[in-house]
Amino acid sequence: DQSYFLDYSMVSFVILTSFLVLAVEAARHKLDSIASGNPFFYTVLNTMYHEITTLGIVEMALYLMHKYWEQFNYHVEATFVDVHFTLFYTALFNALQGCLIRIIAGWRTDSWTQTEDIDVGHYVAIRKEYDRVDRKLKAIDGEFGNVIKSD
Repeated sequence: DQSYFLDYSMVSFVILTSFLVLAVEAARHKLDSIASGNPFFYTVLNTMYHEITTLGIVEMALYLMHKYWEQFNYHVEATFVDVHFTLFYTALFNALQGCLIRIIAGWRTDSWTQTEDIDVGHYVAIRKEYDRVDRKLKAIDGEFGNVIKSD
C-alpha cells in the first residue's frame, strides 16, 4: 500500500493567485469604465498599463534567466531589479501626480468658468457705461481743449 501525500500549500498558492488575478481584473475593469468618458484619464491609464506590461515582460525574462541559466549573476540581477523598479515607481508617481494636477486644475477651471459666467451678464452693462462715460469725457475734452488751445 502506497500512501499519497497531497501538498496543500501548492493548492493554497493557486487559490491565492486566482483571487489576486480576479481582484486585479475587477479593479482594472472599474478603472476602464471610469476612464471611458475622460480622454486624459484614459491616456494616463493606458500609459500605466504599458509600464506594467513592460515591467511584467522584463520580470518574466529575469525569472527565466534565473531559472534556466546556471551562470546567472545574482548581484547584477539584484542591481537591475532595483533600478528597474525605481524607474517603474518614478513613472507611477509621475502618472499619479499628473492625475492629481488634472483633478485640481479641473476644479479650479470649473470655479474660474463660474466666475466668468457671473461677469458675462454684467459685461454688456459695464461696456455701455464705459462707452457713455468715454463719450462725455471726449465732449468735455473737446470743450476744454478749445479753451486751452486758445490761450
